[in-house]
Amino acid sequence: MKKPMKLVLVLLSILVFTIACEASAASKLPLEIHSNVLWENEREASLRWMENVEINWEKMQLISIKSSKPKVIKAIADENGLSMQSLATYKPGKSKLTLTYKYKNKRYKTSAVYTVKKYPNPIRAIYVNGRKVKLKKKSFKDGLTSFKKSKAKVKLVPSKGWSISETSAYSEDNDIAFKNGGTVKIAKKKTCYFYFMLRNQNGELFEYEYYIAR
Repeated sequence: MKKPMKLVLVLLSILVFTIACEASAASKLPLEIHSNVLWENEREASLRWMENVEINWEKMQLISIKSSKPKVIKAIADENGLSMQSLATYKPGKSKLTLTYKYKNKRYKTSAVYTVKKYPNPIRAIYVNGRKVKLKKKSFKDGLTSFKKSKAKVKLVPSKGWSISETSAYSEDNDIAFKNGGTVKIAKKKTCYFYFMLRNQNGELFEYEYYIAR
């Protein structure tokens, strides 16, 4: 009788495991937010999330993004309402963010802790056609308006401990070949955007955009 008893126990174990797996799969949210680290003074920071199913965004409705410490980080809706890029950071600290959303007429809630770090000052200077330009403090985006010339040579000089890992440029949704220190043409009544990805010695990233409008 020992062998049949062992068989029964094995079958019961398989059944329990199957039920547990099914329950775990059923309890998964369609979308979950994950913890992230951001820099202070960002105004269009993004939530970090993972899709557990293929999301049909036409059936997704963001209801609220609440922060346990809104003086550190909070969501700000624009004229189109909330989005996954609605976060604004204000000062260093930690805050629990809770996203409430409706998907396919069902309501869900997901939370994660976000860390805001002190602005790192990764940019020492930017030169346009050899001239050093004035930059805003604690900025992620800056630029020139009413630019008079048809060509612009743009060079970003990183601060000590930072390096440029990626560059690109675009105008009117068209990509432009660009390397740091390179020259691009700017048509009249057009704006050219220069994108820089910087990395420090700890592997932390910083995204910066500089624009020139003619």
